[in-house]
Amino acid sequence: MAREYFVKEDMSVKEAARPLISIAIHPSGYYMAASFIDKIRVYHILHDEFKDYQSIDIRYCKIMKFSNGGHVFACVDKHTLNIFNSYTLENTHQVKMNCGPNSEISQIVFNDKDQSLSVASKDGYIGRWSLP
Repeated sequence: MAREYFVKEDMSVKEAARPLISIAIHPSGYYMAASFIDKIRVYHILHDEFKDYQSIDIRYCKIMKFSNGGHVFACVDKHTLNIFNSYTLENTHQVKMNCGPNSEISQIVFNDKDQSLSVASKDGYIGRWSLP
């Protein structure tokens, strides 16, 4: 008679094993932003290692992107769009988005000349802002 064994998946171990949520690479290839459960960390990409540069206190950031020219870094924190200077990591703008409470932003897009920024969600929300 064969015995059946059931294994319950431990979610705390699963979360600890996968702390990386998202990454974005600077167009020059010299910087990488990595989103973790507790913050966003920005690294210098060196020949054979990553060197820690700075961190941003934004948790669970699923969507982030560098602009085409590389001077702007944008990330979404729940329903707030944060825009940073890529080189100083100074938060230059915060925009509260008027999307639904259960809406999740799925895409950030810069236009070709980095003059505007658009976001889109899975449920149809689209927002567009001009960059200074």
